[in-house]
Parts: sequence; C-alpha cells; structure tokens
Amino acid sequence: MTKLFQTTTNLSKWMGPCGLAALLFVGCRMGPGEGGRAVIEGRIYEVQYTSNFGQIIHQDFKGDHDVFIIYGDEDVYGDKTTSHFDGTFRFSYLLPGNYTVFAYSRDSTGAFPAGDTVILKTVEILGKRDTVNLGTLTVLDN
Repeated sequence: MTKLFQTTTNLSKWMGPCGLAALLFVGCRMGPGEGGRAVIEGRIYEVQYTSNFGQIIHQDFKGDHDVFIIYGDEDVYGDKTTSHFDGTFRFSYLLPGNYTVFAYSRDSTGAFPAGDTVILKTVEILGKRDTVNLGTLTVLDN
C-alpha cells in the first residue's frame, strides 16, 4: 500500500494536480447511456382494430404502454418507461450517443407467430443538453 501511495505522489509531483485529474478522465470515454443531461421524448398512439384487423374501433394517444431504450449497440434494452395518460414518454439523464427506442405492437400481417412486432426509431444525441423529440410511435391492438 505504501508503494502505491508513493507512485501516486510521484505522479502528482510530475504532472501536478490538474494533470493527474486529466489523466484519470481521459481513460473514461463516455458513450451512450445514463449520466448526462440530454432527453429523448415522444408519444405512443394506439389504433385498436377488430380481431381480424378489418375495422378500426378506436384510436387515440395511449397511456400505460411500455417503451424501451437501447444504449448504443447493446444487445438488450437499457431502460424502460411507461407512457403517461396522454401518450407521452421521456428518457432523461442521457449522454450524447446513438439510441434505439421501441415499443411492442400487435402484428396485423400475420408474419410473426407470437402476434407482436416491434415499432422502433433510432436517434443520435449530439449535445450534452439536447432534447430530441422522436415524434409518435404508432402501435396496433386488437
């Protein structure tokens, strides 16, 4: 432990207190994810059909619908939120980078055996304090 302390003390003498702090932060590149001040927001709009998707029964902005976000090129979602009563959703405290936002929707084509498909949008946050509006994700239900 003494040796580590001496090494740190020698580095701080050689680089100075600001140089040592800069060295510590240079190695920590921040990618997409939480920890920033940027925001991604949008709305969920639901179209309800009859069981065979033949006729629209109702359509409106949808509350209580799960919305997911993937940070960068991750394989799994990083966070989940639920849309408010007016369909709005928001992911806050994000860092600059690429994101994918998605919600599940009923599949009207019959192509997916499980009956659900994914509606997604990708977006890039450029600035530290940007607010990116995705617009509307339209989902189907029957």
